[in-house]
Amino acid sequence: MDDVDNISDIVKRVENQKEDENQILCGPHTLRQFYTKIRRHSLKEDTDNSNSSFGIERKFSSNWTYKLNDEKSSIKTLWPVCCREYLFLPEFKVNNKELKAKYEINDFIASGSFGKVYKVRQHNTNDIYALKILEKSKIILDNYVNQLKDEVSIQQAISHHPFIVTSQEHWQNKGYIFQLAEYISEGELFHKIKHFTRKLVQIYVAELAIVIEFLHNAGIIYRDLKSENILLDDNFHIKLIDFGLSKWLKQGQRTLTICGTKNSMAPEIFTGNGYDHAVDWYSLGILAMRMFNNNQCHKHPSHEDNGNIFENFDEPDDASRTIEQNESPIIRHSSMYGENIDAPSKDLLNRLLEKDPKYRLKSIMSLRRIAFYHNFNFDDVRQRKISPRKLIEDDKQMP
Repeated sequence: MDDVDNISDIVKRVENQKEDENQILCGPHTLRQFYTKIRRHSLKEDTDNSNSSFGIERKFSSNWTYKLNDEKSSIKTLWPVCCREYLFLPEFKVNNKELKAKYEINDFIASGSFGKVYKVRQHNTNDIYALKILEKSKIILDNYVNQLKDEVSIQQAISHHPFIVTSQEHWQNKGYIFQLAEYISEGELFHKIKHFTRKLVQIYVAELAIVIEFLHNAGIIYRDLKSENILLDDNFHIKLIDFGLSKWLKQGQRTLTICGTKNSMAPEIFTGNGYDHAVDWYSLGILAMRMFNNNQCHKHPSHEDNGNIFENFDEPDDASRTIEQNESPIIRHSSMYGENIDAPSKDLLNRLLEKDPKYRLKSIMSLRRIAFYHNFNFDDVRQRKISPRKLIEDDKQMP
């Protein structure tokens, strides 16, 4: 019990009515401090430092139960719930046998900040899904619990949309969070398609605009629109994934959090004065510019090396200069649009990449009125009557 006494400033032991029972009085903030201290001062008896936090918690779990000292502790239950499970309730049900009982891991897909994504097969149906497995300790240390809960609630509300990946189910066990979603077979947008015709750009910008407007009307700001979060289904229609940075935000409201992917962030994010849903339309402009140039963006005139604007922004000086000048990492210059882009296409980019969000294009209605979408049927796109895959095959551009 020496180890327990060493962290008594974080975890407070209290006696229960029964002599053989003990409880730990803790809340979300306390548990996060608990994980942090254990990571900094690993126990001597733990040979594997990377798993020290799990080791100490297993030790507690064997003889201790938990009582939460926060506003939710008044919830009545017949059974005690450990802190690391309680923090993720009620959004993530506790199920320690779900993975092995129902699914078989077939392949690794990708990795992220909190875990990895795998391709899995369901035993009884042979259906294929994508399973994201996240480490609870990392989520708690980074104070990401509430954001993860928001992500799940947002996905449950919007996954019925044809251009958004369908969320199947989610659960937790003692150490991990599991999120199951439909498996999208054709991969990322720019990995699959190497050459974009004007017609393809029209379709993909329209599909993205439709899903952006849907999110905004639902009171959601996406904040991470980038090619890595756009997958393609069997007919090459888009499927938007990863709502980790999304937030419930009503029309007319503003938020202050500086987040997103640096090469797609709107300039107003860096001002510190707040921003609204218009930032997603700016990110759409960045994607459109990359499509027009077949994912090859032209060098900014102020850069002297041979890298492109996205690579150059990785330099710390560029990032600091961006914030000081309240400027986006992607600065709008006609030379960046490419030499072969016609006037209607440049007009689209100018409207989406407008620095002032008040004058930025930010609705389907505005898109319908510009020259780039003259005689274009948005209803056919909304109903997925136009197949991008067929267009590519007809042009013999299939990779």
